[in-house]
Amino acid sequence: APVAEWLPQGTIVSVEVTRPEALLDLALSPRAIRTITALPAYQKQASTPGYRQFVQVIEFLESRLGADWKTALRKLTGGGVALAVQADGAVLLIIDAVDEKMLRDLRETIVTFAQADAANQDAANRIESATYRGVTVWQAGSEQAHFIQGGRLVFSNRPATLRAVIDRSQDPAQSRLGQLPAYRQARQAAGSGAAVVGFVN
Repeated sequence: APVAEWLPQGTIVSVEVTRPEALLDLALSPRAIRTITALPAYQKQASTPGYRQFVQVIEFLESRLGADWKTALRKLTGGGVALAVQADGAVLLIIDAVDEKMLRDLRETIVTFAQADAANQDAANRIESATYRGVTVWQAGSEQAHFIQGGRLVFSNRPATLRAVIDRSQDPAQSRLGQLPAYRQARQAAGSGAAVVGFVN
């Protein structure tokens, strides 16, 4: 379903990247990379131990996913990315992958690392999963939760907000952002060729 069908009608800000490939072509072009890596701030950061550890993590993920990070990024976000903020401060991040298996492999790798980290800190139960209306929801503490449905990954800073998304996805009678006339007008004004669409209520 379109992202707006999963967002509440009370969303106050939404940013939808409808054509990720257009932004990735720009951001990952050789010219852009040369420009970024030539910056003094980047070169300074690249010499720190933390940066080297970050590179090692990326290389490990590349080996687990079977693709270089640029290819993986395109496959994991190729269907679109949306960020939404609600009036109560809840935030939703929705990512549509074009490679469902890669998305699930990434999630399993991250959860495994998080569980190991929690166990080392005597907090083995910090990473938990539960089923809600047939959907497996993973929760870390009281302020992080996510689920995957098909090729769609949904994050929220509030588990209750995430459950509301599942309710909305399964109950056609619930109100949603896509029904709001102002939102529809904004999407129409942006045009079908827009790579990014923003809406503020």
